[in-house]
Amino acid sequence: MRQNRRFGGINLLAGIAANILLLTAFGSGVADAQRRLADDSDVFKAQKQVREPALPVSGQGRTQINRLLPGANAPGIVRSDAVTPQVPSAVTAGPISNCVLNPGPQPASGHTCNVYETDASGTSSEISNVITIPNVVVGGFLVLKHDGAIADSVVSNWSDVLKFGDGTNANTTSMQFFSKGCNTGNVNDTSCFPAYSPGTSGFVTESNPGPTVFFNTPNTYNLYSVDDAPVRPWTTAGSTGAVDEDSLALVRFNSFGVNIVNGQTGAVHIRYPITAVEGVARLCPATHSTIRTRFRNSDNNGNTARVTYEVRTSSVSAGGNTLLYTFDSNGRGAGSAFKTATETAAFDFNFATNMYWIEATVFRSVASEFADLGTIQIWESAGTSCP
Repeated sequence: MRQNRRFGGINLLAGIAANILLLTAFGSGVADAQRRLADDSDVFKAQKQVREPALPVSGQGRTQINRLLPGANAPGIVRSDAVTPQVPSAVTAGPISNCVLNPGPQPASGHTCNVYETDASGTSSEISNVITIPNVVVGGFLVLKHDGAIADSVVSNWSDVLKFGDGTNANTTSMQFFSKGCNTGNVNDTSCFPAYSPGTSGFVTESNPGPTVFFNTPNTYNLYSVDDAPVRPWTTAGSTGAVDEDSLALVRFNSFGVNIVNGQTGAVHIRYPITAVEGVARLCPATHSTIRTRFRNSDNNGNTARVTYEVRTSSVSAGGNTLLYTFDSNGRGAGSAFKTATETAAFDFNFATNMYWIEATVFRSVASEFADLGTIQIWESAGTSCP
């Protein structure tokens, strides 16, 4: 139970061992976001330049290896993609974990496995049934991490473990999926996880939304992990914000989103108070929080359409106006359809001493462009469990 201080409650393949695998990482550039400078009396008027923290993009690490890794039946190229794949039609409706052979001669063509947090009857379970693998593979552990920036050895940052065989490098035809919580009722329980063992383990960052895809030539493992982190996250719809008085003539609320009146151009400024729900303040302290944004932007360069917002905080007793995080739609892909961006930022909520809010801007200079803020979710996703 949380004390009075609080309220309630691979993307990439990191190395298995230094002599086994070399990680190749890709990161995106970051864009300067034009937002508003504020003092305590007028937090919504002036402007200044701020920079968004580095944003990782979906990518893959690839290297030639000379040793078998967990889940592999032949040495070769190893790749981990934290992206949503084209899921084979063999996924059962239970859903129940399953593996199917890929077309072609075996074992060279390999297999595809879909792994769920369920038991053999399809009932939700944080410890799965033992799953049969149709080819002989190398044993070991595949560890999914909440935050890829945190060291592999920090077990509290692990979300799931896929155990091949008995966890050693011996050959096997079985695996089992273990998820944080371990069926104890405590979402932070890791008692069913193995001890940190880099010599027999691979590490990937959990994709959110998933599945997380682990590809080890010639086999593919689609891991459908229920994200333990968003325990009742703070959520807002873009259409629920308080609109700045200078924007009243331009603002348009459209279902869950907010944008600019049809045929008009300009900038709409909106503020959202962040309230102390269980998931947004569940760790004591949090080392990282996760932010998920639903948005639309038809200009990927931000010259004629752009969506930005900032998460800010102020001390209840001392005041101030501190920037915690900046979202910018630039560089995230243009188009007429809504997209979802998920990333982490290193901040911790403490509602006992601070207040928090979001300042957002929806801008377009060409009336035919799209610029919409849909929804925002925030929750603390890594850190120390509260007593």
